[in-house]
Amino acid sequence: MGDGPAVWVDDLVTPVCWRLITAQVIGRLAFVADGVPRLYPVNHRVDGESIVFRTARDAAVGEMIGGPLVAFEVDGADSAAETGWSVLAYGHLEAIEDDATIVELAALNIHAWSPGKDSWVRLRPLE
Repeated sequence: MGDGPAVWVDDLVTPVCWRLITAQVIGRLAFVADGVPRLYPVNHRVDGESIVFRTARDAAVGEMIGGPLVAFEVDGADSAAETGWSVLAYGHLEAIEDDATIVELAALNIHAWSPGKDSWVRLRPLE
């Protein structure tokens, strides 16, 4: 090996991953649509062991509801210490249409930064 400092990567245990996802306001949703990779920032919150956010039903993200696997990622970094972490989850998007559930989720204060985000979406990670 070279003369540089030792580098290591640790796998994060599930409870730590949920804590890190919960602590972040913005995550990134990644998927392939029409053969093109797409990556969108989303304001999210954790609800139990799922990730919820709002989107426009007619947006590219909305078109992925009930579709193929998507990936969700949050990360953090300390550039001075040259350290960082990343949590990657994947699963299928589900529409949330039950009025009682929407009222409960409204208490999580998910504030979409762009207009027109009128549909609620849930990602239950498979891993």
